[in-house]
Amino acid sequence: MQDAVVNLCRVSLRDHQRFRHVPPRTGNQLGRNVPGTTYPCHPGGPNDYVFIFAQPQMWANFLGVIGMPELADDKRFATLEARWENRETLNEIIAQWTRQRDKHEIMRTMGEAGVPCGATQDTGEVLADPHLQAREMIVDLEYGRRGAYKTVGCPIKLSNSPAEITRPPQLGEHTDDVLREILQLDDDAIARLREENIV
Repeated sequence: MQDAVVNLCRVSLRDHQRFRHVPPRTGNQLGRNVPGTTYPCHPGGPNDYVFIFAQPQMWANFLGVIGMPELADDKRFATLEARWENRETLNEIIAQWTRQRDKHEIMRTMGEAGVPCGATQDTGEVLADPHLQAREMIVDLEYGRRGAYKTVGCPIKLSNSPAEITRPPQLGEHTDDVLREILQLDDDAIARLREENIV
């Protein structure tokens, strides 16, 4: 699933490299589930957030992780609908807990409890992610005079027909091939076009 989502982020990853800064973030709330958004984490930097999505069947496990099992008996949070109606209060309780912890620590402990959770990574963190690199979702390519750069790999992995990720051509790189194969020009004709600055 992460491979597929990284593929969807290809434009943001490209823009991070192109403009040399982290693109701005957009909205976070997923549906009407609480928790179901991003929460600030320690130490409080611009990308210190974690996304938590505890479905109703995960509510007790979630409360165990944050050390507040008593919230299960709180009428404000007893049902999915009640949690949505009281989301501002509940989100603040959750944020008070997350602000004390690192996003990767939270992701690990929630994952161990079976609660979907992910550290919010900026495009630089995604490009450097060792798991994504091991899965060949972030690959290094050489691009001639422009040097090496990272790009997104193929999210679909098929053992008998692996995808080959190659660099795009440089300007004019295939001009001679196109002139030969499509226009049927010979080497002398191509040389003349170059001498006359036509190509």
